[in-house]
Amino acid sequence: EVFGVGPNRYLHVRRLHLVRAALSIANPTTQTVSQIALRFGFSDSGRMAADYHQLFGEYPSKTLLRTLL
Repeated sequence: EVFGVGPNRYLHVRRLHLVRAALSIANPTTQTVSQIALRFGFSDSGRMAADYHQLFGEYPSKTLLRTLL
């Protein structure tokens, strides 16, 4: 009620935020988006990437590679 979304949606968005945090500190030479997504319970990394893009405006691979810049 507080956030205006149902509990499942809240948990899904929360997990996406955790994935983003993990991607931003990950080493792209040793970790993949799929590995990180799986760590947070996303078995379908393609679907997770689409949801991630919709929420953050960029794909998870871009977030992961940004650590190199």
